[in-house]
Amino acid sequence: MSQKIQEDLNYIIDNKLIKTVFQPIVSLRDGSIFGHEALSRITCKDSIKNPDQLFTEAAKHNCLWQLELLCRTKALEAAFVHMVPPYNKKLFINVNPYTMNDESFKRGFTREFLMQYSIDPIKFRKLNNTLRFLIMNILKVY
Repeated sequence: MSQKIQEDLNYIIDNKLIKTVFQPIVSLRDGSIFGHEALSRITCKDSIKNPDQLFTEAAKHNCLWQLELLCRTKALEAAFVHMVPPYNKKLFINVNPYTMNDESFKRGFTREFLMQYSIDPIKFRKLNNTLRFLIMNILKVY
């Protein structure tokens, strides 16, 4: 099964089979839309069924940065297309903290990409998934 998962993972990354959907983030104060969270979805499903499994397998198979790069690129491209300037909302993108451990990791990628697509960095926020990964690692120890 691991061989099949590796093949599917490579296929998804090589063929860029990720699409971005935007989840509105609503203000509890007044019910207005505060911003949007960019969520990555797999456009083909075989042995990998959902984004959580996709990122878990990418970490196991040492291609987490390639997947993260693909998802960030797709999210920022979709934001550029769908969020017509002047976009006065915040854009949130989930970031896996373990990507920084990957030897392929490129520091400053997101800022460069924001500049390339004229997206104001002040309107951009990265949501760090650290807490979830810390809990998962604690559970592995016990």
